[in-house]
Amino acid sequence: MVILMLSRNLFDLILAELISAIAFSIKNIAEPSLLNESIPPSKYKSKIYSKINSKGATGHYLLGAICKVIAGFLFPINGYLPILCSLAVLMIVSVMSMGLIEPIKRKKNNQ
Repeated sequence: MVILMLSRNLFDLILAELISAIAFSIKNIAEPSLLNESIPPSKYKSKIYSKINSKGATGHYLLGAICKVIAGFLFPINGYLPILCSLAVLMIVSVMSMGLIEPIKRKKNNQ
């Protein structure tokens, strides 16, 4: 978002889009495995996973639609307002993601 805001030519816009595409692909690769590892092993693990994943996807698409409508109303006021709102949300999400702990499987020592 910062590169997009500070861009002065076409190369900067292409660079911003490339970085955004790489970030989204990494997120889409890591997200399902993190969700799967966060669910404790049980007989219904796949059902729990699919239920949580579907609720998350529904919320993601609904929130995306609401944000696009709000950005459409903000853009005529000032073209930078939707970008600034996106930057604020990205900063909040980045701070929240620093608090996540990667699930680590521990081995039992039988002696």
